[in-house]
Amino acid sequence: MMVTYAGDKEGARKKLVRKLNEVGLKNVLIGGIKKVRYMQMINKYHFDTWHLSPYEWKEYAQVCVRYLNSHDCKTVVDIGCGLGEILQHIKADKKIGLDLQEEVIQAARELNSGEIDFVVGSFGELIENPIDYLITLNFMHGGTEDEWMEIYHTAAIQNEVGHFVVDTVPEKAFDSATHSLDWSKIIPDNYKRIKRLGPFLSGRYVEIWERQ
Repeated sequence: MMVTYAGDKEGARKKLVRKLNEVGLKNVLIGGIKKVRYMQMINKYHFDTWHLSPYEWKEYAQVCVRYLNSHDCKTVVDIGCGLGEILQHIKADKKIGLDLQEEVIQAARELNSGEIDFVVGSFGELIENPIDYLITLNFMHGGTEDEWMEIYHTAAIQNEVGHFVVDTVPEKAFDSATHSLDWSKIIPDNYKRIKRLGPFLSGRYVEIWERQ
């Protein structure tokens, strides 16, 4: 027998109200339908459960997509792409998604049409050159600013990245500093932050850095 506590119900109610306020009823309903489909996929491919949250429930992802679609995007790469939902909504000549988890890449290939190339890997598997927009949202789960600086500097040079799309979340949101990074210390000096989108849920901001 499953016991449901009043606190659990209240927490679920607050989360629902928060989603409704952030993305609206239509997106909440569409996202709920998609989540059922994703739960079926997770039973088939056994990828991490945090990929279950659909695009329609993420205001920051939707705003980011609208920004990119208002600019000229020939080649867009998403590292940590998960099920590929951001790429699915972006208008670009070439779209590539990378994720370290093979199981989620297999699911992404089944869910999306052939217009997106999905690859198991991360920065080390970047072969496109040049890249107009390199997206790394909700991706920084560990590592120091010095470690990330070397990785981003290498990508900027080897892959001729025109724009980096990154995000940051206050430390208090996750009881961790892993998302709270100073991008001015990581991204090369010849890039300038041209846009800061937000704030979104949990104090998240999305930043666009452009090569000068």
